[in-house]
Amino acid sequence: MAQPRKRKNTEKDPVPAKKKKIIALGKKGNIHQTKRFPVQQIHELLETKFPGGTVKAEAAVYLTGVLEYVAAEILELSANAARTRCSGKSGQFKVALEDMISAIDSDIEIKELTDKVRLANAASKQGINNYNFEELLPSIKKAIDECDFLAIDTELTGLYNARSEEHAFDTMEERYSKLREQCSKFLIIQFGLSTFKYHPEEKKYTHCDFNFYVFPRPHIRQAPDPRFLCQASSLHFLASHGFDFNKTIYEGIPYLTFVQEKKVRDYVTKKYEMERGSVKHTPKANGQKNVDVPDEHKKFIAEINERVDAFISDESQTAMQLEPCSSYLRKLIYESVQSKHSTGIEMSSKTAESGNQRYITIIKCSDQDKLDKLQCQEINDLDDVDVAVGFRKVMDHISASKKLVIGHHLYLDILHVIEQFFFHLPEELSEFKSMVRMTFPNILDTKYVASSERLRPFLESTQLSELLRQVQGRSFEIPPIGVADGYKGYDLTSEHFHEAGYDAFMSGLCYIAMTKKLGAMVTPSVEYVEPSSKILSPYVNRFFILRHFDINGLNLCGPDPEPNRDNVFHVSFPEEWKTIDLVELFLPYGNVYVHWLDDVSALVALKNPGNTVNAKTALLNKSSRVYRVRTYAEYQKWANQQLNSNKQESKKPSSPPGPKSTVSKRKNSGNTESSVACSMDLIPEDDENEAETADELPPTKRRKAVEEENESEEVSSTARVFEEENNW
Repeated sequence: MAQPRKRKNTEKDPVPAKKKKIIALGKKGNIHQTKRFPVQQIHELLETKFPGGTVKAEAAVYLTGVLEYVAAEILELSANAARTRCSGKSGQFKVALEDMISAIDSDIEIKELTDKVRLANAASKQGINNYNFEELLPSIKKAIDECDFLAIDTELTGLYNARSEEHAFDTMEERYSKLREQCSKFLIIQFGLSTFKYHPEEKKYTHCDFNFYVFPRPHIRQAPDPRFLCQASSLHFLASHGFDFNKTIYEGIPYLTFVQEKKVRDYVTKKYEMERGSVKHTPKANGQKNVDVPDEHKKFIAEINERVDAFISDESQTAMQLEPCSSYLRKLIYESVQSKHSTGIEMSSKTAESGNQRYITIIKCSDQDKLDKLQCQEINDLDDVDVAVGFRKVMDHISASKKLVIGHHLYLDILHVIEQFFFHLPEELSEFKSMVRMTFPNILDTKYVASSERLRPFLESTQLSELLRQVQGRSFEIPPIGVADGYKGYDLTSEHFHEAGYDAFMSGLCYIAMTKKLGAMVTPSVEYVEPSSKILSPYVNRFFILRHFDINGLNLCGPDPEPNRDNVFHVSFPEEWKTIDLVELFLPYGNVYVHWLDDVSALVALKNPGNTVNAKTALLNKSSRVYRVRTYAEYQKWANQQLNSNKQESKKPSSPPGPKSTVSKRKNSGNTESSVACSMDLIPEDDENEAETADELPPTKRRKAVEEENESEEVSSTARVFEEENNW
């Protein structure tokens, strides 16, 4: 490692100035680059020389001197660090960001200059890729072993498959089936891990944060080469938050599931067993085997055989190399030479330095030499399999630790984690629950906790970044927290929303604040709520369910309650109908929630279940050629029959058959979109993916037409009825 050199004195006399000016170094014409030299520290040094004044042009001499020295020093030390990191590896090495960070940290003089200054992209310090993964794996496992609980988060190539649209009246089995289908299409491309440990004597927390880039790059030939979908809005959303897709693809950590690993290991083992058997039982060649050589190649093959015979007879030679030739000629050479010399030599194909030609090499070796070589090759190939397992080593360690795993809106994350790193998701929800409990015995969804009756009165929003902002307010308290010694980590001043590592860190902070609040609400109060505390038992192993009418959570440890849907009706109607027509139909029975199934059917729920009997009496028994109303139970029975039928999807009706419309399009009652929304929105729920809001559950064609046509309409007296309560 290079020794610190004495800095040249390039400073100039201070020049008085009138006001401050911040110097930022980025690309030409842009002072807002995410990755910059630590200019703030340099600026502070300049201010020391020019107290309270403007940094004028005279400061350029000083600044240039500092930059020249620091840049040269960092590049030299970075190259040394990269050379050390790549020692023993073939090929060229390249300087990675971690080498530059290592260079800065290892040089006393540079560290002094950059003390207390982070790179603008703080996540880079926690970024873990294929180049540094194996090196950092022991420290990652140590952080998991020593923590009290850990938080996770994922970034995906997409969220929703258009064919598996969720709706507000899904049963838990239906919702799981739809999410399961989505998980088989999209990939986790970034995984965030944040570990937390409480220190009771100091009443503070320490944390370690890791941001993993993962990508299923086939590390070995037998590894699967998966195909996956990308959702345009999701990729654009990630890109707008600075996601580096090149880093993911080029440097992503590979992985194999248990099944994939076993398949590859079995292949390698069987391959070398066959090759060893071939060596042991190969009969000695007598040259009498007939090799079919075309006439135009007989002269060429005869010359090769003569050269090989001469090579074998010459005891001074141990290896020979033939000229590059086509794959067909190489095949003829193999067959012809082996027919005469099956033992005592070994042939192999190699690629020329030019990269576009292959040739055959022949070496003299005994059968025992061949067996020894095969053993070494098998060990190397099995080592490659171990490397290909990759990121699953982290997931295995988290699973084996049985620590409390925390996440925000965790349902989709866990589905993807299990599908991508552990097992193929089962078809049945009950089997999935068992699989989750086996893989992660203790799970806590912070969105479920934030949405609970005890904490919701203190919160305006449960969206993650907003939740973090609120728990830093008066009603909550976050104890002192810092990065554990020897580790990198985020802090509250480095906002990197929608970066998996930072989102995991935020989830952990929200958990700390909310559990402290729950501890203060019991008698006697509890200063620190342990992960195994009974205070958390109502929230552990439950997932929050987004956009659902009457179910707020999925219970992993038992059956889910069956909601009473006597107040829910299925309505079939003409294509011309709009939301306001349904509102008017149910107007005598109070406010309603409307969920469109398609252009000619919808589910309508009464806000006041006490009006259910009157609605059934009036609507179920009413004969109408325009619409038809059924109970939810009748609709569910029909839906289950359709699901289990063997008819082709294209032949299935989109809704239970209803009366055909013989009337023209009904006039809209003059409602505006805002008043229609009042009749539709049950409880506003916070979207965890801000840019995806419009695309998560796309409105049907009918609802879109309603919105467009109602923009310029005046509010009717009927619509004003529904403005009394904004939740409906």
